[in-house]
Amino acid sequence: MFLTTFFTAGFGPDALATAERTIPDLILLDVHLDDTSGIELCRKIRAQGTLKTTPVLLVSGSDDPEIWPEGLASGADDYIIKPFRKTELLSRIKTHFALSSLKKTCAAQKANLLNVERKAAESIRKYQELFKNSPVGKIMITLNGTTIPNQTFCDMLGYSIAELQAMNWQDFTHPDDLTVSSENMAELLNGKTDKVHFEKRLIRKDGSILWVDLVSYLHYDPNHQPVHFITTVHNISKRKKVELALKEKSRFTEQLIEATALATWISDEHGTAVGANRACFDLFGATEQEVIGKYNIFNDEIVEQQGVMPKIRHAFTTGEPITFLIDYDFSGVKHVTVEKATHTFLQVILTPIKNSSGTVTNVVSQSIDLTEIRHTQEKLRESELKYRIVAENTYDLEFWRDPQGTYLYVSPSCERITGYRSEDFMANALLLESIIVPEDRPLFKEHLLKEVADHRCGAVEFRITRADGEVRWMSHHCLPVFDGKGNYLGTRGNNRDITDQKLLEKERTDLQFQLHQAQKLEAIGQLASGIAHDFNNILGGISGYADLLKLKYRKDSETSEFVRKISASAGRAAGLTRQLLTFARKAAVDKKFFDVHTSIGTTIEMLERTINKNISINKMFSPVTPLLFSDRSLFESCLLNLGINARDAMPEGGTLTITTDYRVIGARHDTEGKFTWKPGRYIVITVTDTGTGMNEAVRQRIFEPFFTTKEPGKGTGLGLASVYGFIKQHDGYITVESTEGKGTCFTLYFPVTHPVPPQEPSAADEQIHPQPGTGTILIVDDDEDIRATLYVQLKQTGYRPVLCSNGLEAIRYFRVHFRDIAAVLLDVIMPEMDGLECLHEMKLVNPNVKIIICTGYTGNESKEAILKEDVFGFLEKPFKFAEVASYLQKALKTTSAPPMVLDGVSIPASEDD
Repeated sequence: MFLTTFFTAGFGPDALATAERTIPDLILLDVHLDDTSGIELCRKIRAQGTLKTTPVLLVSGSDDPEIWPEGLASGADDYIIKPFRKTELLSRIKTHFALSSLKKTCAAQKANLLNVERKAAESIRKYQELFKNSPVGKIMITLNGTTIPNQTFCDMLGYSIAELQAMNWQDFTHPDDLTVSSENMAELLNGKTDKVHFEKRLIRKDGSILWVDLVSYLHYDPNHQPVHFITTVHNISKRKKVELALKEKSRFTEQLIEATALATWISDEHGTAVGANRACFDLFGATEQEVIGKYNIFNDEIVEQQGVMPKIRHAFTTGEPITFLIDYDFSGVKHVTVEKATHTFLQVILTPIKNSSGTVTNVVSQSIDLTEIRHTQEKLRESELKYRIVAENTYDLEFWRDPQGTYLYVSPSCERITGYRSEDFMANALLLESIIVPEDRPLFKEHLLKEVADHRCGAVEFRITRADGEVRWMSHHCLPVFDGKGNYLGTRGNNRDITDQKLLEKERTDLQFQLHQAQKLEAIGQLASGIAHDFNNILGGISGYADLLKLKYRKDSETSEFVRKISASAGRAAGLTRQLLTFARKAAVDKKFFDVHTSIGTTIEMLERTINKNISINKMFSPVTPLLFSDRSLFESCLLNLGINARDAMPEGGTLTITTDYRVIGARHDTEGKFTWKPGRYIVITVTDTGTGMNEAVRQRIFEPFFTTKEPGKGTGLGLASVYGFIKQHDGYITVESTEGKGTCFTLYFPVTHPVPPQEPSAADEQIHPQPGTGTILIVDDDEDIRATLYVQLKQTGYRPVLCSNGLEAIRYFRVHFRDIAAVLLDVIMPEMDGLECLHEMKLVNPNVKIIICTGYTGNESKEAILKEDVFGFLEKPFKFAEVASYLQKALKTTSAPPMVLDGVSIPASEDD
């Protein structure tokens, strides 16, 4: 038995209304009703959205065989002929209830499965997008060694993606690092670790070595079977270079200490000996094993007994250098065993070494044996001779001044460092101060005051001007000298040339600045690119609707004028979008050789129509006409931006001068150290005005996007940013010189390429009015407005348009209907599957398919790269429909019968086809 509620109706309208109101689980419908045909009523039931899936069982007393096919065709699920048995009717009803339930269950399961598939596809897409667009190097390595890199990794090695995919990871790994790489991969495969982190060398395409930092882990499939290695790659070549330089500097310092004749030992911050030179071991009659790591000055009882320990602790604590005399008997040392103990009278110089935060990390102790001086004057002279020999052979400038500041001794190395002889310093006590750069003299004078007042010597850095005019950096250290009775005898000074060290520090700072700027511009560039993509799609829809309105209201002059203004506004917005993409260096560039002088002349004509009459424009061209391989419209827009800025800087009038020239530039840094010039020949263009100029703070920021000094509403801040982006697209440079009240000069440098005769625009480049056409056109675009406007325009022109909102949908349709499709209008940036992937899939089905790219932004793919994919045309959004029609007309003239492709095998069309 069924728990059933019955509803009845005696005629057609009442039956349909009751069914719509109650939504029954099954409808018994008589074929012959008084007011209508049951078959016709069945059609109406099926036309209702809420009743489409409700089972309908037709009932009739007639066994006319023509009735039932027509009834089933109207949407009925079954029929039964009167008279019928109750059991037969109940059996039929039960069967259709079960079928209806199964259909609902299947539909729910299908919807759930589609949702799971969609989420999985989205997850895979996001991961692939993250892998592909990661700003750091990413590479997948299969178990057989083949590689799947992202673009960043390709850029590191100088290969294309296709080239690296054809290579084994061992092909670009340095031979000396193959073993460690294989061992790490083996550890992952054996499950000893889930991640490995190591450094190794890669070989670039040009043969150079690239040091990288790698983090790898093993990716498994759902059955926990290893699939491939995923590796993150960071370029550490610069860091390795710095490490090598520091290591070399450390080695040089060690050699310098070992080579010096002074007995020198180095302690850590706790006083324990960590290093000493041979002279130190010889002086004290000790071995390296007896001193290094064992001797600690704070545990030395002799030092404690002679009362100098407070001075030593003060030096370690404050970082101030000290000098003291000590009568030292190594045979009395209890905490260290010395086989060849000696008894010496020493002058000890302690020089603390600080880190960047001012903390003492090491102390250098230099000892001068004054034993003989203590006994006889002869021994004193011998000792002085030894000191002189040491000083004269030292690499640094050494001197000794008496308490009045007169030089008693200056080492010969002074001439190498300063260009002045020892005699010059001996004759002029103020010579050193006079050659110090004026800006650094106050610091040196302050240092001298401390020396004279309380014999507090120390360290100071300053610049000097050599005798030949070269400026060098000096590190100056000085220590007070006392006799055996503690009388002050003057100052011993050491001056070291640290110019190379300063240059290295500046280079490191400059590299950090360049990295910061590059990261900032890249981040803004990504934002600009994303905005441009969506904005161009919107403008494409606006332009398309405007074209449709032109056709509809072409006889209405007032409405046509409104439409024209809409189109003009969309054009201005497209220009702003193009500025965004130019700044981000991602605008599609149509490069051709053109005459720079002719292009500048065209720009000047445009400027003369917009600037005040009290501004004169001069031009001074080089005798040789420069040919530039670039996008002429972008070049003229660049000059126009500079010209408009010059106009705004000369409200009271003035002169704007544009010059051209050729220059050969060698490898060097720019004056501000922000970039390194590539040597070569350049086309140089200057744009100079006599306007208000700018201060240094403004000059430093003029190329920043959205930075403007103009009043609100009078500037977007993108003009000079797009100029900068355009020039960097050509691997060129731009410099700015400006003085407040005296004008500004922009200098543009474009690398010279091999000149060829300038290309004249062909007839194909000219815009034509759309002509009627025929054929099926597949439109693939994720923007609804673009699809809608193209559909109407193509329909009105005679084509049969078919719409797809994404790449996956387009591929499914194309595989079934590819023989009927005359051409494809394909967007590049789409969800689920981008345009290039869709293009490749279509080419597998029909290699001859005519594909026209229609995009607002190509992402990481340039226009040239897309055209290499064998596309039939390339259109940038927003575009005119006439351009679309022109490409379609050309495409349909060259169509050929496409082959059928099944599983990658081409099958010729049969005669039946």
